[in-house]
Amino acid sequence: MITAKYNGKSIVVKQLLEQHERNLRLFYKEANILHSLDDKRIAKLHAVCQSPPAMMLELVYFDFSPFGLERRVFSLKDFINFLSSEDGAMNSFPPLFIKIAEDTARSLKYLHDNNIAHRDLKLGNVLISNQMYCEMPNKEAVREAWEKEPIICKLVDFGESRASMIQTATVCSTQTTNIDRGTPIYMAPELLSPVDTSLSLEQLKACDIWSYGMVMFMLLNPDLQFPYQVEIDKLHPTTYKICKREITNLLTSKQLPTFSDKFSRFQATSWLMLERIFEKCADFDPTKRPKAPSLVEMFSQKEDPVCRNIPLAVSQSTSVEQHDQLVADGAIPMSNVVSGDATNSCSFLSVLIAGRILEERRDDDLPSINAALDEWQFFCENVNDMILTMPHRFNRYRDINRMYDVHEAYTILHKANIIKESYELFEEIIASSKVFTKKGRSSLSKALEKLAESSVAKVAIYTCGIYIYL
Repeated sequence: MITAKYNGKSIVVKQLLEQHERNLRLFYKEANILHSLDDKRIAKLHAVCQSPPAMMLELVYFDFSPFGLERRVFSLKDFINFLSSEDGAMNSFPPLFIKIAEDTARSLKYLHDNNIAHRDLKLGNVLISNQMYCEMPNKEAVREAWEKEPIICKLVDFGESRASMIQTATVCSTQTTNIDRGTPIYMAPELLSPVDTSLSLEQLKACDIWSYGMVMFMLLNPDLQFPYQVEIDKLHPTTYKICKREITNLLTSKQLPTFSDKFSRFQATSWLMLERIFEKCADFDPTKRPKAPSLVEMFSQKEDPVCRNIPLAVSQSTSVEQHDQLVADGAIPMSNVVSGDATNSCSFLSVLIAGRILEERRDDDLPSINAALDEWQFFCENVNDMILTMPHRFNRYRDINRMYDVHEAYTILHKANIIKESYELFEEIIASSKVFTKKGRSSLSKALEKLAESSVAKVAIYTCGIYIYL
């Protein structure tokens, strides 16, 4: 590829080097498809040359210079590879992955609406751009442009595409038999059928949805180089033939690729929506995969909240902050000891709050929804008071510089007569899975479902490393 300027615009010249019959056919096929398309999420074709065969396309790139990083990338593959390899770079960009997923879904919808199946959707064929603001000298203008549209994704490489208005030696008006094309690691399971199996245009669109699902998988696991890498890395040796056979075996046995744990925190928070979309698209039954319009709708749908968030007015650091302010104002002398310091007190507060919940529920019938909401609002006000006052009572019995597990905290509180009731503590989850992982979430969901089936009032305290959830 050659980059240049054309009428003041940056362009790239894509030249066909190996000019045998099949390559020429695919080249002109791609040019015809690109010429027929007009959408901001499809790479724009400027001109075509027949001798030598070449096409002039808009140059699309994402420049990291507005973010203080000296790097320019062109494809989504390069984009996530750079972020996953650069220390700390990923922390600023997770929300952008949702926009990337939506843009790619919209471009796929545009193709499918025009009766075109891409047939080779992968990271390398999704171009990304921030050219609308990357060269702006004014930081405020960059910020405004970023908030309006931080990134645009464009599909490219339509050589393998199947369009109803274009027919070649391997494509008939309704079906195609040369299906073993594209990039195998992104290919749908049904494409592993014998080469004489025919697939309609609608079936090929369903294959695109599978490939889109694999793109979602890569967004969820940017440290991996391709889907099924965890499985492929276990092979010795790893020739192309062996890898393709392994992929075929995995798909035949209906096994999805294994997630990496490196970005599990983002998978469980900022990217949770991407995981749900991946699971829908990576359905081994092509008839159950969503259509492209449904994919686009998923990004505009607002899910009903599964819970009501009632923010607390204080935190474990409030007492220390209040003490420091009084010292700064000269109201009290400086001291290394803050009597109400709630540092490292998560387990103690969780046990005390759990006990209060059980006391409230012991003799009461289940309230109506509205009454329950009012009750929880009032209860949270009590929790604010407990966070500020209870450390005064239990700090003398603990080392403020260490963390205590729930069992230790309960034993200390009970012996100190701060908790008078006797409670039974059961470990429903005993696993090594981290809290922000698929396995960790699955274990927690199953335990909560089991808890909900009980007729006895119970409160769950979920601990994972330094994290404690009530």
